[in-house]
Order: sequence, then structure tokens, then C-alpha cells
Amino acid sequence: MMHIPRHIVVLLALPLVLAACGGFTNRLTSWLSTDEEDPRLETLRQLQPLLKIEKQWSVSAGGGHQDGHVRLPVLLQGNTVFACSGDGVISAFSAHNGKRLWRKNYKQAVSFCPGGSGGVVALGTAQGEVIILSAQDGSELWRKQLSPREISAISARQRNHIVVRSADGKLFALAADDGRLLWSLHHPLPILALRGMSVPLLYKDYAALGLDDGRLMLIDLDAGARLRELRISLAGSGSDLEKIVDIDGRLQLQDGVIYAAAYQGRTVAYDVEANQIVWLAPHGSYAGLTVDDQSVYLADANGEWRALDRYSGADVWHNELLGVFASSAALAYKDFLVAGDADGYLNWLSTEDGTILARQKVYGDAISAAPVLWKNLVIVLDRSGHLVAYKVLSRRRVKESSA
Repeated sequence: MMHIPRHIVVLLALPLVLAACGGFTNRLTSWLSTDEEDPRLETLRQLQPLLKIEKQWSVSAGGGHQDGHVRLPVLLQGNTVFACSGDGVISAFSAHNGKRLWRKNYKQAVSFCPGGSGGVVALGTAQGEVIILSAQDGSELWRKQLSPREISAISARQRNHIVVRSADGKLFALAADDGRLLWSLHHPLPILALRGMSVPLLYKDYAALGLDDGRLMLIDLDAGARLRELRISLAGSGSDLEKIVDIDGRLQLQDGVIYAAAYQGRTVAYDVEANQIVWLAPHGSYAGLTVDDQSVYLADANGEWRALDRYSGADVWHNELLGVFASSAALAYKDFLVAGDADGYLNWLSTEDGTILARQKVYGDAISAAPVLWKNLVIVLDRSGHLVAYKVLSRRRVKESSA
């Protein structure tokens, strides 16, 4: 029987309501916790840092968000960082020093923000509306009502396309310049699923998205036709919790290969042009994947970090220490893997062997958004709206750290 970690849970609220909450709901984590402390906590407290890390700047991006399923990623375009708060504030900051460049307050609940690329920034509301702003000055370019349900995900821009997902299982392609509806699709949702949806990945003439039933779907970006469907994972035969196989986390693209992971399922490497599965690995993930030239990195269904060989899917290393906390998706740069966690730490791991090199307390609030990299600055947003940039100043040798 698969172990379901306490920090990733599903609420069966009423006989007629099946709602799932994943990852970063601190109140539920506390409610489900036992009096016995996980022994990994003491090991983490005793760790000696091998990196010297310094905060470079810190600003407020607004009131943050306390709803565990709201997705407020950090968006980087050129030298500008964009961040949102759950109550409708969207801001642009200089990545160099954190100086605020512009700020807009829509005074309404947002469910996904910011999205977009290529000079536009997108905001999705809890009332099913998409609002597109100019990245340069924050001026509103257009808005469109798409659904009575919340907007769950907004893609980056590909040519003149932006692809949007809503919580009722609908998919919309909009013209980035004026919001024209290019096409729409609907895919049925399973009765039991995690809250949230994967962000569509746009590549050449394709839109790829992970579905709540464990499938990876490819769609013709221009016509909206379903082209291919890959079954990554099948629902288990055990408890209701063990039947959840959503692909909700981040998809990754490297050299024409799409990498995707299903929660409690498997990870797949799929060659788009060859229409071929390169490999399948028996590890799932809620937060999604990070890929570099050599490896695929993920926090598995138990929250434990793994590295898989990018070309074969074979296990490279496994670190179970951080499984005591839910983790964000990670950032890979140089030989570092950086991810936030539900206890408010930013964790640096070695991409070579998974060794924890440093743990930096940000402000104490959960970190659910993956960090981003601007030059040599790691920029992270916590759930209370603190946007902070860090820099690695030096690395100590193991002998020095143990002396």
C-alpha cells in the first residue's frame, strides 16, 4: 500500500462533495499531524551549511494568499519580475534591486497570476475572467469572461496564442493581441481530483497539458484538435486517496522531449516529433519537474527529492530528508537545485548527489511557487507576499564545514 504523506491530503467534505487539497495547506497539515515528531526534523536542524547565502533585496508583493490551491507563480520577463497577491494586486519589480516599476490593484480574488510572456502579463480571476496587461507599464490591453468557474492556469505566449484552463475542465485558446476566442475544448473531470491544474506547455504547433485522470494530451495549437493522448498513470485499486493520479505539476520541455509526472503515478519522457515514449519511471510528483542537461528532478508523492537520468529515467540519487515538508517545484542552475517548502525555507541541494547544501529561512511562511533565476540571483515568493532575492557568495569545503 502506498504511503500518503500528511502534507498532501484530500478532504471528503460531504457525501456529494469531493474536494482535494494538496501541498501547502498548513491548517490541514497541523490537523493531520501526530504528537510524535518526525526524526528527520532533528537531522535537518543539525545540518551545517556548505553555502554562504546572502539576501540581496526584499519587497512586498501584496497580501499574499492563504488558499492552498491558488497558484501565484513568480514570472520573469527580461529584467523584470512579476508577482501577484490573492486579493488582486499585481506588481512589476526590477530584478536587479527589487524597485517597484508599476502596480495594479483589481480588488478581486485571483486564482492564477501571473502568466504570459512576450511582453504581456496575464491574470486569471476566481470568477473565470482573464485580464491581459502590458508588461512594460501595466496598462490593461483586454479582458475576457471565459467561465463561471475559476481560472486554473494560463500558458506562456506562443506566437499569438495564449491557452487558458478553467476549473470546470474547459480549455480556451485566445489571441494574445486582442483576446479573440480561437477555439475551446472540454474534457471531463474525474469525481476525485486534486485542486489545481497543470499549466499548458506550448511548443511549436502543439499545446501539451496534463489531465486529472493521468493522461498527457497534445492539441493542435491552431485548430484545437486533439492529436495524441498518452496514459501516464492509471488510478489505483486501493483507497480513494490512492486513486488520485492527477498531472497537476509543471511540465518541462528539453530538446523536443516533454517531461511530465502524475501524482502517485509515473514520470514520462515523451519525444514529440517522433511520437515516442522515451522512458517511464515509477515515481510521481505533485509539484512537477525540473530538468537540466543531465537529470530530471522531482519531489515524489512522499515529498522526497529524486534525480532521474534524463536519457534513461534511471535513478541517480534520492534524498528523503525534505519529505517531512511539502516542496515547491525546483530551480536548477549551475550545480544547485533550489526549492521552497511548507515551513518557509529555501533549500539548496547538490544536483550531483542530492546533498543538502544550505537551508535559508525566508520569513516563515510557506513557499509554494518555484524560485526563478535572474543572472546570479535566486528570487522566491512566499504565501504572505514576500518577494526576496538571494545570492550564493561562497561554498565551503566539506572538511572545513566539519572542522
